Amino acid sequence: MKLINSKYTFLIFIISLSLCNNNSIAQVAYEPTYKTSYEYLTRMSQRGLIELDDVVLPLSRYVVYQKLTLLYIQRDKLTPLEWNELQFYLKDFYFDRNFIDTTKQEKYGLRFLKWKIDDRLRPFASIKKNYALNIQPILGGRFQNTAGSTNFKRTTGFAMYGYLHKRVGFGFSFTENNENGQTIDKTRAFSPETGFLGTKSAKSIQYSEVKTNTTYNWNWGQFTVGQDQVQWGYGYRGKLVLSDKAPNYPFMRLDLKINENISFNMTNMWLSSFVIDSSQVRPTSTNTNQIDFVPKYLSTHSFNIKVTRGLNFAFGESIIYNNRLKLGYLLPLSFFRAQSHYDGELGKTNTVSNSQFFLLLNSRNLIPRTQLFFQFFVDEMSFSKFFNKDLMRNQTGYQVGFNIYNFPIRNLTLLTDYTRIRPLAYVHFIPAQTYASGGYLLGSWIGPNADQWISSMQYRIIRGLKISGDFSIVRKGDVGDGYLQQSERGTKFLYGTQNIFNTFSGKLDFEITHDLFLRARVDFQNQQRYRYSANSKSWIINLSYGI
Repeated sequence: MKLINSKYTFLIFIISLSLCNNNSIAQVAYEPTYKTSYEYLTRMSQRGLIELDDVVLPLSRYVVYQKLTLLYIQRDKLTPLEWNELQFYLKDFYFDRNFIDTTKQEKYGLRFLKWKIDDRLRPFASIKKNYALNIQPILGGRFQNTAGSTNFKRTTGFAMYGYLHKRVGFGFSFTENNENGQTIDKTRAFSPETGFLGTKSAKSIQYSEVKTNTTYNWNWGQFTVGQDQVQWGYGYRGKLVLSDKAPNYPFMRLDLKINENISFNMTNMWLSSFVIDSSQVRPTSTNTNQIDFVPKYLSTHSFNIKVTRGLNFAFGESIIYNNRLKLGYLLPLSFFRAQSHYDGELGKTNTVSNSQFFLLLNSRNLIPRTQLFFQFFVDEMSFSKFFNKDLMRNQTGYQVGFNIYNFPIRNLTLLTDYTRIRPLAYVHFIPAQTYASGGYLLGSWIGPNADQWISSMQYRIIRGLKISGDFSIVRKGDVGDGYLQQSERGTKFLYGTQNIFNTFSGKLDFEITHDLFLRARVDFQNQQRYRYSANSKSWIINLSYGI
């Protein structure tokens, strides 16, 4: 196994010592969730080489680099491909470690489109005594052929991240997106693809996306304000609790490392209700009205507990409320459901909020090279009538998954997960308190009264090149409305009109160099409804940089 040069080795050794020091402080900027470093760390945690607290995403770049450094120390345990991947990812953090390492910090002015030993190509970078800044463009082009019609998506923008002084990190990205074609999905109502807020015409859609965060950190925690998606839990094609389905929203996030075995997260989100506030309708000079939506908020808090090495238990609570921000839902150590009774009207139905509970059990490498997880989400549940099928009120969902790496051959990953969401989960009789933002679900994209089983086989050929085959079955019944949600008793799973979607996908993903991706996919789908059955085929080719 070829070793990197002595200068690089010495630098890694020094930073490794600092990362092991509990008193060390490192600025925090977040690792975007499109980065393949997440997949790499997941595989290494399944091998038992590192422990990974990734229930809440995104992770900070400091945490990702810390895990990569621990893997470097264990480089003799890596396969040749894993070693190549590790060297690749470490190059992406050359910029960060120069600012984190106070023992030997390199400082330079503007670097424009330059390579450097042990570093990657950086379109724009600068490091000084009290700040560091990295900027790169975002470019993307996607061709998609569906039912013989070709659609095109164009993405342009830029992204940056950096650090200020000893405790502040920041990140920002902006993209403009244009899609044109006869068969583009103008709603993304029933699709795993992230929703959007923008303008539509007969053959095109246009929308922009902004992600930003500013983080202040200290020895045992960090506080972030920004606009992004905060994800909670696991799932190969959609997460049950908090997913990436809804468009980006403003948030405040608090992360605490209580001790080596317990971590805490609280997030407060400003959602889009899409419910018109009648008190805020004002006429304009063009005989139209200016309108505001009813303010809508989501607060979550959760604990992640390490039971033993490779076994974690997480649980949490969330609450959606509207009209105005309330201090009781901003308290880290609180019980939201009890607080909702305080805010509600005495002796009447509580209409001020909509609360949820969730839990997760996750194991990695207890069975060699394997991850097993189980998640449970409670929107509404009646324990007193739980065993009475005619009277029970059970608006819940669960997700179970299995993932094994390097089996039955090296570099092969096999995974499967199953999601089942009972009728009327995520739904609420108060439109401003549905489990959604901007018209898109915050949880799994399949929504209520549906289930999904998906299996995938993924093989990594060389560093950055992966081929995979996925097969999924999605069954979907009627969604129901708020009136039914409020009066629901004993509703059968998959009631109403059923649609069944059987999909096979073949995919090729190639990260040519850092952040430069070539992706290709072909989908074959069969849809069944009553006696109706239809087959369709589509293919996608996507070349992008920075997304």
